[in-house]
Amino acid sequence: MLTKEQVKFLRKEAQKFDSHYQIGKNLIGPNQIELIDNGLRARELIKITIQKSAVDEIPKIIEHLTLVLNCELVEKRGHVITLFRQNLLNPRYKLPK
Repeated sequence: MLTKEQVKFLRKEAQKFDSHYQIGKNLIGPNQIELIDNGLRARELIKITIQKSAVDEIPKIIEHLTLVLNCELVEKRGHVITLFRQNLLNPRYKLPK
C-alpha cells in the first residue's frame, strides 16, 4: 500500500511521460494483460488510456488490473489511469518513506 507521499511522488514522475497502452471496446484480454505486465516489469510506472467506448467500465478495469497484475493505482484522471508496481530486484524509483 502506497502512502500519500509516495503517491504524490509517483504522480509527479508520471507527468513526465505519455500513455503507452490503450484499452478499447474489447476491454482486457490475455495479450493486453501480458503487455501491461511486461511494461510494469520494465518501467514500474505506466499510464494506460481507456478509449471512450470503455469509459463506463473504468472501475472494473482498475479492479481487474490491480488484482491480476498485483499493482497499485496511483491516479485516475479522466480516461487515463496510472499504475505502479515496484521491481524489488532493480527498482527504478526510490520511493519516499
